[in-house]
Amino acid sequence: MHDMRTILTLLQHGDSNFPAGGFAFSWGVEGLEIDGHLPRGRAALQGFVVDQLAHRWDSMDRVLLRRAFAADIDGIEEVDHETEALTLSAEMRQGSRRAGRALIGVHARLGGEMAALYRARLDAAPGHLPPAQAIAARDIGLDLGAAELLAGWTLITGLVSAAVRLGTVGHLDGQAVMAEAGGHLEHLLARDPSDDAHAFTPISDIAIARAPLRAQRMFAT
Repeated sequence: MHDMRTILTLLQHGDSNFPAGGFAFSWGVEGLEIDGHLPRGRAALQGFVVDQLAHRWDSMDRVLLRRAFAADIDGIEEVDHETEALTLSAEMRQGSRRAGRALIGVHARLGGEMAALYRARLDAAPGHLPPAQAIAARDIGLDLGAAELLAGWTLITGLVSAAVRLGTVGHLDGQAVMAEAGGHLEHLLARDPSDDAHAFTPISDIAIARAPLRAQRMFAT
């Protein structure tokens, strides 16, 4: 059980009102819904969220976050470039860079020392989301377990929020998906991930890659 200060920090930084720009990213929800690969309703969204947690977040983003969390500032930049190399989709790379840079910028403005140091490196470093989450977590005093919990929960809430805004699910079904996905996240966090960072979510990757071809869209990814 985390102490009260950690719980309050997680509530603040895991809230959708935290100004890190997460509302701009659907991470494939929009494209899948438009292309007919994400039927409306709770069951389909639940399956999608669990798939993203298991086959992208736990196997890749979480691994990279852990490496960055344990590294010095030079090591974090190495993880950042590794994230760039491992993210095959150009649109996914761009989205991860935008989200990560936004998070670093917010924490630098809030007085985060590591975020400020790393923001000065963004002319050369990509600024991807997993290392940015590690930087932010260290600046606000979270341990590794809390940092992983925050990152995983942020993914869940981002996917569900996008689905609610698109009308894929209603608010009540969205809350039910979050509760069920939270249980899955708890299961993943109970064990250490593989050391080999990898992801396999081809359908959502294709949906994100098709985003520039759409005449209208709400989200950056």
